[in-house]
Amino acid sequence: MLIYVISRFGNDSLQGFVIFRCHNHFTLKKTFPILFFLISVFTAFAEEGHKRTQEIEVNKGWNAIFLEVDPEINDPESLIEGTPIDIVATLYRRKSTAQFSSDPNVNLLREQGWSVWRAKDRPDAFLSDFPIIAGGRAYLIHSKTEFSWSVRGEQSIFSKINWQTNSFNLVGFNVEKNAGPSFEQFFKHSKSHKESPIYRLKNGKWVLVEQKGAELMKSGESFWIYCDGASDYSGPLELKMRSSVAGLVVGKSGGSVDLINLTDHPLDVSMSHHVPSGKIQPIDLAVRVIDDLYDPIKTEPLDLGLGKWSYPIKMLEAREAIKVPFIRRVDEMLNNQHKSLLEFKTDLGTNHWIRVTSVR
Repeated sequence: MLIYVISRFGNDSLQGFVIFRCHNHFTLKKTFPILFFLISVFTAFAEEGHKRTQEIEVNKGWNAIFLEVDPEINDPESLIEGTPIDIVATLYRRKSTAQFSSDPNVNLLREQGWSVWRAKDRPDAFLSDFPIIAGGRAYLIHSKTEFSWSVRGEQSIFSKINWQTNSFNLVGFNVEKNAGPSFEQFFKHSKSHKESPIYRLKNGKWVLVEQKGAELMKSGESFWIYCDGASDYSGPLELKMRSSVAGLVVGKSGGSVDLINLTDHPLDVSMSHHVPSGKIQPIDLAVRVIDDLYDPIKTEPLDLGLGKWSYPIKMLEAREAIKVPFIRRVDEMLNNQHKSLLEFKTDLGTNHWIRVTSVR
């Protein structure tokens, strides 16, 4: 693991971001401040404030799912115990750009790059080579019966899709559970995908989506989608932060999320703050106010409260970008760190979840 650290140090806090890249060795520069920062933030991720429950409707037979959370129990044997699921597979790398078979069984048995878990009561269980189940990934699962699967865990790290160029990709997206966008609405502003074929799993077979304007995307579902050329497109609304690894970190110098409308029409964006019951998160939207002669402009909280709240950001015009600033309410911090989740929704039916950590 090669770790590149790009940082900017002020007098009182660390400002910057970290880029991870796979390699055969690792390098870490500015070791002590960065390392302390990463350890403290990643330790916080294990706590309740970054967790939520994802509900997935599983059909009998094959299902293509998109897991949005990192399960509390990530061992397949333990996580799936007590469910009718008997096969779980995920694609870690595609060694061929050829089109996949329409039969999931053929994919798993003949295509390279799959990791597969099989239930211990199956005769082929000894072939399992699946270490953990993680969020932010697409999976094929086979179930003996239909059921509702509740997966509790930390919200997966926010990141753009790493599309494989000129190839089919097995991917999923964050969309509203019962009001997702059509495939046309979601992809029409991406030159790498708007004309690309899309396949969804129906009755155990991969079927071409022929009417992209009529078929709606579903929460927790994954698809085979062709990427024509290079792309990091992840939806009509793009989010940017200092570090996708740490999520939104609000320290002494505050923090912010950039919202970018990638469409050619207005997007209505709203924001919801989620805090576990009985917990607080002392962050707030920052506003600039005109005060007195000696301090004419200063930053103040909008006073949305310490718990759950919702706020309508604004209507983003076509191709418009705005910065949503946050500040901590340090006088109300009970601990060195507080954790919560932010959800950004659009009127197209997309949503983005990000981890939030306030740091004393």
